[in-house]
Amino acid sequence: MAGSFDIYAPVARRLIAPLWAAKDRSPYLRLLRDLEHSQFFSVEEIRRRQLQKLQRIVAYAYDHSPFYRRRLDEFGYRPGDPFGFADYARLPVLTKKDIRENLAKLRSQEYPAEQLVSNLTGGSTGQPLKFYHDPLRLESRKAATWRHNAWAGYRLGDKAAALWGMPRDIPHGRKLKGRLRNCLLDRTLVLDTSAITEEKMREFHREITRYRPRVILAYAGSLNLFAEYLASEGLTPPRLAGLISSAEVLYPEYRRTIERVFDAPVFDRYGCREVSIIASECAEHDGLHINAENLYLEIEPPPGTADTNAPGEIIITDLENRGMPFLRYRIEDMGRLKAGSCACGRGLPRLEVAAGRVTDFLVSPSGKLVSGAALTVLLVAQTPGIAQAQLVQERREEILVRLVRDQQVPFDEQLMRGKVREFIGADVQVTFEYPEEIPRTASGKYPFSISRVTPGFMREADAGVD
Repeated sequence: MAGSFDIYAPVARRLIAPLWAAKDRSPYLRLLRDLEHSQFFSVEEIRRRQLQKLQRIVAYAYDHSPFYRRRLDEFGYRPGDPFGFADYARLPVLTKKDIRENLAKLRSQEYPAEQLVSNLTGGSTGQPLKFYHDPLRLESRKAATWRHNAWAGYRLGDKAAALWGMPRDIPHGRKLKGRLRNCLLDRTLVLDTSAITEEKMREFHREITRYRPRVILAYAGSLNLFAEYLASEGLTPPRLAGLISSAEVLYPEYRRTIERVFDAPVFDRYGCREVSIIASECAEHDGLHINAENLYLEIEPPPGTADTNAPGEIIITDLENRGMPFLRYRIEDMGRLKAGSCACGRGLPRLEVAAGRVTDFLVSPSGKLVSGAALTVLLVAQTPGIAQAQLVQERREEILVRLVRDQQVPFDEQLMRGKVREFIGADVQVTFEYPEEIPRTASGKYPFSISRVTPGFMREADAGVD
């Protein structure tokens, strides 16, 4: 079932978008055209270009990042040294701990600090992290996002609704310029899912029905929750060209429920704040095509395994971020590369995410649902003294906070308790545990929040993670 016809969308795409880009002196439309062309290059050509970019970003990191200069010296690298993929794979990985402990030395010395764009994440594992981008990298991230959006039938100028736990991720706000841009070009209806109730979901349905977007973008959990709610209430879903699921694991049962309720295809997407979009589905739904022009992705197999197809840790190099190079960054997710070629004709390699982030909704005593994915930023990333955190809910009235302390920074338990109550409910009981580490689950997942409280309208009591 296709989305509704929108006579204004071509005007926004062909006239407003170029004019606005020219006003901002933004190259993203040129970068987008390049990506739309290069996605159909052969596998060999894409690999050749990746190696060229790898050699350039490594040389740049050596010249401008004190952290990498020391690391590459220890590795035996010299500027201008040729190397291949196998040589590069011997370079030590960059960990989140490395970033937290060496942020100033990782940052490129070519740029004054005020010229860099800072960002913050609570991480899928509840580990706070700060990092930087140079301004041009933000433009290439934007171009890649629009390239991948088009695979789901969503192009510049189309209307969209975003069920999103972090509204700040959507590039417009309360200022007049942002509102004007959204009205004329971005055309995104933002619906905040960081804390939702059944009444709020009914309002979402009214607003989306009135707005008539072409697509819905959403956290996977929010999308499944919304679909379950519409089905339970007998509400007619909007007519859509497709739905884009991101930020959380899209379980097979989520996909089945969403596609049945909305009668439209779901396009899964995988990314993170540090490097933006990593991979997403095309119309074939046969693995996720990697954003290979901007990223180089490796799979590090588990130690001692002889199975080359076994899931391994995803290691990512950002080929374009000069503000703070990410060379062989361990993202702490698991996946495998998919063999063979896709029927869509794109030469981009494909990824299957084996165990991505898992962030359940927590349920407040009043029945409000609070997104664990949103809390990684709203709660953990903005509270000093936390090395890692996990929220566990067995009953509506109680939240257990497991914390690995950052011994270098003071931690205020009362501040954390107050923030938990601010987001989940003033009357919730908050207790703390301080383990030395928070282990992965048996299936390799690393959940930030675990809730075993199921909202009343959900048909299946399948809360929690295994």
